[in-house]
Amino acid sequence: ESANPKAELRRRMRAILRATPRDATILSAALRTQFEQWPWPPQTAMLAAFLPLPDEIPVEPWMAERHASGCRICVPAWDPERACYRFAAYQPGASCLRGRMGIREPARKCWVPVCSIDLFLVPGLAFDPLGGRLGYGGGHYDRMLRERSPASLCVGVALDRQVLPSLPTEEHDQRMDWIATPRRMIRCHS
Repeated sequence: ESANPKAELRRRMRAILRATPRDATILSAALRTQFEQWPWPPQTAMLAAFLPLPDEIPVEPWMAERHASGCRICVPAWDPERACYRFAAYQPGASCLRGRMGIREPARKCWVPVCSIDLFLVPGLAFDPLGGRLGYGGGHYDRMLRERSPASLCVGVALDRQVLPSLPTEEHDQRMDWIATPRRMIRCHS
């Protein structure tokens, strides 16, 4: 048995994702349909989303729609002064650069306090129905989400095959309230 079950599961999930054929446009549209049918928290003024890596579902078209309807958007960006990821304001179509770990982020950074964010869309390698999330191994989201408002919601964004029956979790792991896939919205029960 592996000494680090999370590391082994990350390796397996990366292999599964690499081998999964996908049409990003279709997945993005299907996820958007799920979001449209979901009862959004009515007071969502600030949305934390993400600029996806190649194996993640593109959420940019939907982010642009939310922005056009008056919602402010922020995404993770590396803060070299604090040596950590933080959320930075993002305007769809704004200039971006490849930051630490190859993640796209706004070229100009205006930091957003985590406690002001109403809804978080969170990527990951795997999720479970209890709200468990397996990230990429750096703990960046766990640290960022620690400061979130108790009234906010966290929604994991994944393909259906990334939703597993259970995940190894630790005390510091931040739980999701919902999981959004192109086929369904799953309310997590912890």
